[in-house]
Amino acid sequence: MLSQEFRVGLLSFSYLIHSQSLVGKLNDFWRFNLSSIEWTWLSGNDTINSNGFYGTKAVPSINNYPGSRSGIPMTLDSSLNSIYLFGGGGFAQSGTAGEFSSIIML
Repeated sequence: MLSQEFRVGLLSFSYLIHSQSLVGKLNDFWRFNLSSIEWTWLSGNDTINSNGFYGTKAVPSINNYPGSRSGIPMTLDSSLNSIYLFGGGGFAQSGTAGEFSSIIML
């Protein structure tokens, strides 16, 4: 359960990568375990500036995923056992880069 994830650690979605060889955004989803002091990669890919795939609006699918983004507020709805992401700057399904006001349920 997602609520259990919050009891044992912290969740984080998306990183802005900036190194000598890479600059870009990711769509990776991580958990930090407070007890073991370790990060676990939960989902997403390791390709910078990747497009998302959204499928059909309001129809859940295991194949749906957000594009690479940064600056994303995230909240947990424990009654629905869901995580919601809002907006952020990144990449749409079409590959268009920009600032978004979409709500994405994980």
